[in-house]
Amino acid sequence: MPETLEPVYSTLADDPEMAALVEMFVDDLPAKRLQLRSLREQGLLADARRVAHQLRGSAGSYGFAALTIQAGRLEDALRRECAVEQVDREFADLLDMMARIRPGRREE
Repeated sequence: MPETLEPVYSTLADDPEMAALVEMFVDDLPAKRLQLRSLREQGLLADARRVAHQLRGSAGSYGFAALTIQAGRLEDALRRECAVEQVDREFADLLDMMARIRPGRREE
């Protein structure tokens, strides 16, 4: 279970060369989240593993190391064909984290 319910921010959002790319990555996450949820509901676990693998590979490039780790946990659980309870927990944790991803801290 994630340790916090706080937003997860990119470490690269303040990099002028990366800010727009980080925004695009974050903008695409709701669709990826829906895709993962749908694949889980349909029992298409090999496809869900591929999406988790892609997310694992890309999240770190956009400054989201925690998301890389969480996507890796789901990918690993699916690859090892873990018990359904663990797979469900990894899905829930990843979907929760994806919902909390933000491009960068907003000035208040």
